Amino acid sequence: MPAAASPGASAPAEKSYSVAQGLAMFQLFKDAVTILQLNVLLVFAIIIPIGVPGLLLCAWRWRFAIRPTSRTAALWHWSLTLGHELACTWLFVQLSQEPPDPDFPNWHFLAAGYIIGSLTSVLALAEAWARNKIFGSVSNAPLTQAVKTEAL
Repeated sequence: MPAAASPGASAPAEKSYSVAQGLAMFQLFKDAVTILQLNVLLVFAIIIPIGVPGLLLCAWRWRFAIRPTSRTAALWHWSLTLGHELACTWLFVQLSQEPPDPDFPNWHFLAAGYIIGSLTSVLALAEAWARNKIFGSVSNAPLTQAVKTEAL
């Protein structure tokens, strides 16, 4: 009779996925707050080029929040997200130092939000990278499937 390791074998996968899912949900919440702050700017087409990649990444992020995904997809997504967050951080830090519109005082809040997003992206990249170290493979299968396969 095989050892009853299957209930405990999926626990690390579920825990790691819950970390990845939590980071994706946190980033989605941060994105929602940022979109609400940017709505005036997006309506007046002041920063549309920044809004489009952010909205595309936000839409892609829903997949990470809803179900497990491959390590490769997670690394690509969070790398692109980190690049976007850093570019927006740089822009809004510059705008907060010399605001083009004194009636819009939220530049520093936007910069702080993108700094938080950058840190979240770094944590998510570390989590995706750790999948290889923890489970000993470079599988592109979703995390829960990779652990179930290794447990068999």
